[in-house]
Amino acid sequence: MPDELTTKLRQLQERAANRPGDPIARAELCVALLGTPEGERCLVRTRELIENALRLGERTQARKACELLWEATGDARWAVLSAEGALLDGATDDGRQRLEALAKWSPELAAPRARLAALALGD
Repeated sequence: MPDELTTKLRQLQERAANRPGDPIARAELCVALLGTPEGERCLVRTRELIENALRLGERTQARKACELLWEATGDARWAVLSAEGALLDGATDDGRQRLEALAKWSPELAAPRARLAALALGD
């Protein structure tokens, strides 16, 4: 079993290295490295890739990467980024629903409430 895990990790590392701008490849690698110092560094780089993808209009990839990380970590920042991607795609209802769900799920989080307030100002 350890050989299989090592091989899988090596494959993920190669895929991420061969596709340096792909947030999905990087997110998959991060999931495999969770709980390690390399995993933390990977998360920082992946967030940068996701933010760049959102700015450059590659929102589908960014949202998929966010959802992978949200499911694996439970960290709401990935769900917020996914909702932002939906809003940038023009899927206002989807983005709003995601933010509302996050605000209910974790009322102490400021980001979803702030984004919902900004959406309300635009209505």
